[in-house]
Amino acid sequence: MARILLDPNTLECPDYASEAYAAIRQPFIAGAMTDEQAVALLVNSWTFGNNADKAAWQAQLDEDVAAADEHAHLAADAEAQRKEAEQLDAEQAQKDDMKKNRGKYVAIPLRPPPKREHVLPAGYATWKMDKGLYVELHYYTDRGLDEARAAVGVADNEAMTMR
Repeated sequence: MARILLDPNTLECPDYASEAYAAIRQPFIAGAMTDEQAVALLVNSWTFGNNADKAAWQAQLDEDVAAADEHAHLAADAEAQRKEAEQLDAEQAQKDDMKKNRGKYVAIPLRPPPKREHVLPAGYATWKMDKGLYVELHYYTDRGLDEARAAVGVADNEAMTMR
């Protein structure tokens, strides 16, 4: 069925008694009707057709509302699916990042900071440990750590670097 473009509720019945509609009344008058009966018949015919158009207009509006509701429902479903997929992607990205950067996500214990300074072993021992080379245990004993602490910032007058 073709769409109705004009709201039939806003239309007014034409004045069939006027001279502009004389040609339309003429066949009814020739059939043994009076002028008033022909006008009444034309007004009733127009009213009946307009009422049918009003019903079709209301059905068309109802279909438009139902189609808009369905479209909104489909759009909401698509948006929900998009958000869910986005959330799953974000969770997967975070899991991958947690696997890649484990140290970044280590739990920090709730305890006070240490009361004594942290002593690092000698730079030489740390370097060898990083390279995976053999390191004597002496560098990690109390005596070796004391020697490393004492040697920090000591410079030889003839040296170009600090040791």
